[in-house]
Amino acid sequence: MFKRIYGGVAAVESVLVPVFVVVITAMVFASAVGRTAGYPLNWAVDTSLLLLAWTVGLGGDLAIRKNRVVNVDMIINFFPAKARKFLALLWCLVMIAFLACLVKYGIDLCVSNRKRVYQTLRIGYIWATAAVPAGASLMLVSTAIRFVKIWLDMPLDPPAEAGSDADGGIC
Repeated sequence: MFKRIYGGVAAVESVLVPVFVVVITAMVFASAVGRTAGYPLNWAVDTSLLLLAWTVGLGGDLAIRKNRVVNVDMIINFFPAKARKFLALLWCLVMIAFLACLVKYGIDLCVSNRKRVYQTLRIGYIWATAAVPAGASLMLVSTAIRFVKIWLDMPLDPPAEAGSDADGGIC
């Protein structure tokens, strides 16, 4: 059941992130053209910022799921396999702690912004601030799964680049 839900969320993220990037790009371009022509699209900026917040949260989780997080493995590759595994586990724990803080303070941010409204969109600003705890929660689950896979020596998704280290880098 969990695998099916987790896979479904990944499928939705894989569609939404690139669509949001295209929509953001089109709206910013249309807004610039409209402003130049004397017809500014004020709502386009707010909508773009709202979509950007969700793109960052969902895209971050997608990067963790697909093992495409930026990492500098030039130094790590000099360590033996056991040391690399230890560092990967340690880094996952650091990420989990950071993401847990993001979830906690993101929820606090949502509560404090519950009455704030986008002037041009007439929707609550909570729709933008909710991207922080939602994205961090998804990344937290993905990082925890990654931690367990590393701990149990289970194979990770292939790294982003061919030629990267076989164990998938640091977390």
